Amino acid sequence: MNGIELRKILGQKNIGIQKLAERMDMSQSNLSKQFKVQDVKTGILERICEVLGVTMDFFYGGTKYMKNGGEGYVAKEETVGVAQEEDAAILYKKRQQSLADAKDQEIIFLKGQVQALKETIQMLGGKNSNVDVPMPLQKKNA
Repeated sequence: MNGIELRKILGQKNIGIQKLAERMDMSQSNLSKQFKVQDVKTGILERICEVLGVTMDFFYGGTKYMKNGGEGYVAKEETVGVAQEEDAAILYKKRQQSLADAKDQEIIFLKGQVQALKETIQMLGGKNSNVDVPMPLQKKNA
């Protein structure tokens, strides 16, 4: 986006250069210099967005840069909220996957323990001992 387009958009939104410069802690002349270039730096646009509390869509809506001629103005709080919800959803999915992985590991461990117990029972009961068939308990003579 060039400086002329940027000035035009700010003017349409009733945002004066002097007031914007004050909010950005810049001199008006320094900010004006930023608008005299063919391609305004993204960093400047980001700082303006931060000061105004909007996203980049604020500038690109209704211009040749915005696909499908978007609405233009999006409050920053809305996008932050959506981003936080998306982050929470991602974290939730990762946590669920982590829990599922832990359960899988525990199942593998327990299966190993069962197998070790079966082998121990076979060793104690002899070669022909069948683990799946319960062995009758013998009473000890006192």
